This record gives sequence, C-alpha cells and structure tokens, in this order.
Amino acid sequence: METDVIITLGIFFFCGALLTFWIKKRWKKAP
Repeated sequence: METDVIITLGIFFFCGALLTFWIKKRWKKAP
C-alpha cells in the first residue's frame, strides 16, 4: 500500500532529522 510507504518514509525522515539535531547539539558542547 502507498500509505504504508509514506508512513515509513515519514518515520525515517523524522528519525534522521532528530539524529542530525542531536549530533549538532553534541558538536556544540565538545570542541
């Protein structure tokens, strides 16, 4: 089903954005 693919893609994109935000936050702390 197309809906299932869209939901999976949305979750994957959300996780990727969250991971990128977390990495950027940690990079600011460490030199």
